[in-house]
Amino acid sequence: MLTPQKIRVAFEYKKPERYQLAYESIVEIMRNTAIPRHKKLQAIGMTIDAAESGMLRAEKLR
Repeated sequence: MLTPQKIRVAFEYKKPERYQLAYESIVEIMRNTAIPRHKKLQAIGMTIDAAESGMLRAEKLR
């Protein structure tokens, strides 16, 4: 699973193959029945926040 930090960097440097990995890590989180629902939502929220902050930083760097 990708960490939020790696996802942020992927979106910052616009690496399309990483977007797919981010999506797959979210699917993996959802499929894992051992993780309670609130933890899944927390992990997905962190993933989305990381992607958004990466995109914002990419725009600032331009």
